[in-house]
Amino acid sequence: GVNSVQYVIKAYEESQGKSTEYIEALLESENDWNGTEDAKPKEVLFHEGRQIVFARTIDNVGNVQYASSNGIVIDSQKPDLIKVEIKNPSGNGIYNKNVTVLFESTDLIEDCDSFSGVKEIHYQAYLNGKEQTADGWSGTISRDYVATEQTAAGLKANDDAMKFSGEFTIPYAGVVSADAGARNSVTVRVTAVDYAGNAQMTDVISFDYDIAKPVLNVSFDGKAKNDIYFQTDRTVTVKVTDAYFKRNNYGKSDFVGTEFAFPADGYESGWKE
Repeated sequence: GVNSVQYVIKAYEESQGKSTEYIEALLESENDWNGTEDAKPKEVLFHEGRQIVFARTIDNVGNVQYASSNGIVIDSQKPDLIKVEIKNPSGNGIYNKNVTVLFESTDLIEDCDSFSGVKEIHYQAYLNGKEQTADGWSGTISRDYVATEQTAAGLKANDDAMKFSGEFTIPYAGVVSADAGARNSVTVRVTAVDYAGNAQMTDVISFDYDIAKPVLNVSFDGKAKNDIYFQTDRTVTVKVTDAYFKRNNYGKSDFVGTEFAFPADGYESGWKE
């Protein structure tokens, strides 16, 4: 009959590719067996990486039989988001076309040639701080890779699962305001999740949509004769209404509806307030 059943947890690399004789000799010299009376594995026995559970059965006359699992992967580390950036950036952070975001994530256990692999990418976009539910403003990009496969020979790592890269597009149609005075500030949060369920989030992507044409109003001071002729120089006042108007350089600005005036004969010299 069976006298005892014991187990020990070893790093996968200790027995990977080794002969049966080598492994049995390794186990015979092992002094750290856990008995059935202490059946719950101690937390300190597990560490990041690939593990193998070995069992030892001893009968009442001292015969020993060894068995083992194919291996498990312990992964409690979050995947890394090594790239989250806008494809074809505008240079000023303002866009009048759909913005595409590039991402790249990796999942590799530090100091160990093992990983569970990046399973999926989640993204959520916000307009002026408000979460949006329109199509394309949130989503999950997933794939069906197995980072570590159980084979007859044991655990086999799939290096293709270590990295996950791709892109997604935030469409402006139906969400972004076309009003000339409206600001459309967008923030995108991206989360990478590995097959072990660890998640890493970033919110480094921010940009503005501007799909509105500026409103331009031109007026003259003084009174014209016959609505055409003036006897003296007059001042032209140009009023621009646009959330992103900036004199001489299209870009972000806060002076919506600001008026600028200049002499009619001095236009070439530039604006004059």
